[in-house]
Amino acid sequence: MDDPTSFIIMTAEVVVTGAGLAAFTTPSASTRPISRSSSLADNHMGVEDYIEKRVPGSPALLPTVNLSLFKFVMITVRSIAAAAIPLLGSALGYAKPNACSGVYVNTHDPSIIRRDDGAYFRFSTGGRIAVHSAPDITGPWRYEGAALPAGSVIDLPGNQDLWAPEVVKVGNTYHLYYSVSTFSSQESAIGVATSPSLDMNRWTDLGTIAPLADPAAAATETPYQIAFDPITTGREGPALFHYGDFYYLFYNKGKCCGYDTDRPAPGGEYKIMVCRSSSPMGGFVDANGVDCTNGGGTVVLESHDNVYGPGGQGVYDDPTHGPILYYHYVDTSIGFADGTKQFGWNNIDFSSGWPVV
Repeated sequence: MDDPTSFIIMTAEVVVTGAGLAAFTTPSASTRPISRSSSLADNHMGVEDYIEKRVPGSPALLPTVNLSLFKFVMITVRSIAAAAIPLLGSALGYAKPNACSGVYVNTHDPSIIRRDDGAYFRFSTGGRIAVHSAPDITGPWRYEGAALPAGSVIDLPGNQDLWAPEVVKVGNTYHLYYSVSTFSSQESAIGVATSPSLDMNRWTDLGTIAPLADPAAAATETPYQIAFDPITTGREGPALFHYGDFYYLFYNKGKCCGYDTDRPAPGGEYKIMVCRSSSPMGGFVDANGVDCTNGGGTVVLESHDNVYGPGGQGVYDDPTHGPILYYHYVDTSIGFADGTKQFGWNNIDFSSGWPVV
């Protein structure tokens, strides 16, 4: 089936998945999909001809199908589905990553920032924070070197393999936040380095700012649990983005790494989720209105085509391309090793009030 608004004829049962409409007579075990992209209107044919073309041997089917009802359901569903599509982006299929050139491999947890002169810089996990530059988000990306070639001054295991960088500009100074930790460790720290220009060899490492593991988190005197899911892996990698009337909290869920040796069951891999609120301080809900501290969360991007385990995302309102979602992913046509993770980006459509890629 092409997507969840495709029409399925079940010998006398017309079921429209996704929109939730159905016309029933006598169902049979035979099911055949009718693609929404090959619709009646697109092909200028009648219902009878359409069924005959899409369902071989359908003349025997025609006497049992209420064609008037079928036409009504088709028209009604097309109208409802058209209105529902923005909210069902994850169900209808995702756009493939946009074009990118240059060096865009081994880009786990990318962070993008655009300098005032228009140059783009990409920071990513590994290589003591690998730095790439490009004239545009599309590339060509060129490797510049390590932001902290001597590693971090933080005296913890993992201080030579820094991860989850986040770069922001405050005043005239760029701040590079990074994490120091090792897998399964309970001893982690956030470090920060500063630079006046983003140029290589201009970063000053200031060390620890808080004993936490993700730069988009903050320490308070009274920490509290924001989510609990004892069955699946935890939520991580938050990125807050203000657009229009809402604050959108993007985050990851699922297994992030080690796919080449320990791949999770289908659906258990990394994916990008979102919740939104009118305040950055809380009240985040998903597209169904479910509180995101109580199991809510709407999928923005998950595995599809040759894209597997997208995550480590950031969101940026680009002056040329508009709002974009950027992330890392595994290209299944290349391999599942962590070192082969690709850099991907997509335009975001917020017209429905929810991000759709």
